[in-house]
Amino acid sequence: MNICPVCGTPNDPHAVNCISCGAQLESPLPRIEKYDLHRILGSGGFGITHLATDLNTGRKGVLKEFFPSGSTRKRDGSVELPQGYDLDEVLQEARVLARFKHESINMCYTAERLNGTAYLFLEFVEGKDLTSVYHSGILTPGLIKSILLDLLHALDYVHSQGFLHLDLKPENILLSDGRPVLIDFGSAVLHGSQSSRIVTHGYSAPEQYSKGLTLGSHTDFYALGGVVFYLLTGRVPPSSVVRMGGEDQDSEELVRQLPQDTPEELRQVVRRCMDLSIPKRPATAPELLSIFGVQSKLKPASRPSSEVQSKEDEGFRLALKAEEQQEFKEAARRYEMGARKGHLGSAYRLGLLHHYGKGVAQDFYEEFHWMGEAAHGGHPQAQFQMGWLCYYGCGTFRSIKQSVAWFSKAADQGHLEALTWLGKLHWMGRGVPKDEDQGFRLIKQAALKEHAEAEFQMGMAYLSGVSVSRHPSRALYWFERAADHGHLEALYQMGKMYRSGEAGVTDLIRSREFFLRAFVAGFADAEKEL
Repeated sequence: MNICPVCGTPNDPHAVNCISCGAQLESPLPRIEKYDLHRILGSGGFGITHLATDLNTGRKGVLKEFFPSGSTRKRDGSVELPQGYDLDEVLQEARVLARFKHESINMCYTAERLNGTAYLFLEFVEGKDLTSVYHSGILTPGLIKSILLDLLHALDYVHSQGFLHLDLKPENILLSDGRPVLIDFGSAVLHGSQSSRIVTHGYSAPEQYSKGLTLGSHTDFYALGGVVFYLLTGRVPPSSVVRMGGEDQDSEELVRQLPQDTPEELRQVVRRCMDLSIPKRPATAPELLSIFGVQSKLKPASRPSSEVQSKEDEGFRLALKAEEQQEFKEAARRYEMGARKGHLGSAYRLGLLHHYGKGVAQDFYEEFHWMGEAAHGGHPQAQFQMGWLCYYGCGTFRSIKQSVAWFSKAADQGHLEALTWLGKLHWMGRGVPKDEDQGFRLIKQAALKEHAEAEFQMGMAYLSGVSVSRHPSRALYWFERAADHGHLEALYQMGKMYRSGEAGVTDLIRSREFFLRAFVAGFADAEKEL
């Protein structure tokens, strides 16, 4: 309800003027299609947070409206954003984060574009943030330890999905029925990124203040150490930048400030997490869990027993048969059964079905999830596909660096297309230092094993003189090999070479033959040459 400040009459939340006395009401709630807004919960860098109900499902939750500084709301309720904001990027982040399903992570139900801006509909968590919890006076070392262990399991899960939170602080952790819940993933990025959207003094690690330094799980753990320090002392730790410029940079100085009755395990967490040196910080959540004698809750990547593997292999063969018979829904069902039991081939094939939308909805986010399951298990085709998804930003953030990492893993297992991609990236200097010679060597490795695209790229290298002296006859040789292996653009290039005489002879009849073969096979650019 929107209470009139003059007469106290309850009004509709969207009302502009009081129905009783006509007075202008303060901060009327905007009308947002599909949602019934109840009240404003707060506002911040992302925008405005409302308590709302989804009118389609009846579900009550938190609706975050992207309304950054400088935004304006028009009379019709739509939002005009300042220049420079990419809604697709905002929505892509939200959709990826919506994949998280963990008891200590605030669930994101939907993310969509409405009214000229973006909306995230999140789980409504009843609870107090850790700053309020500290001031309530209920914290004990035992409760702090319990909160910390739950947070470590949550971070273990987030990091296993390839993400970093990057804004851990007491205000972004709610305590609900004794369970901490991580909220506000607005600053989250892929593991290995080199940029941070926001810094919070006292909790942000030194690498978050500098461009070019790689962010990792160690960055989140620095902030986690700061949270523990706050819960034990009630003070925000000194900024890492201030510490870097001070005389005493050792984390032991922070440990000395902890209460005398602080358990040694919590002292170790502050000592190790808040070290200014990245190599001295923990690299994984299990390292910190081991301090308390606790193991990760994530399933270990162990191979199933031979009996179980045999059953999963049989299910995989039945799924392949269903796919061959174009019974895609049945194939998807069987692949998912196998994938959930750790069968890598099933996870890979299920990812492909999501890629092409066969038997399931076309969904790059689902593809990224299942490909990731297979790729982390060592499946080379899945590792290549993860490289492709990261390169084009499908189902995840676009990250050339992550793309190179996945292509390298696949190439190490002999995946020829991954070798070819790595070669081209070295030629272009994308995600790696530009090195045409290294690019040529990588592509040649794949070409010598009869990979058509690599053979074509060898032809282009000799035709254009990249890494080698220009040599049209060698270019023709590689184009012929690629064409024999079904490469259509190689046929097109051969047509051009016979027409120009670079093939050693001008032969318009042969030229037309190659153009025609390329066009009939589906290479559209060849049509204009006929």
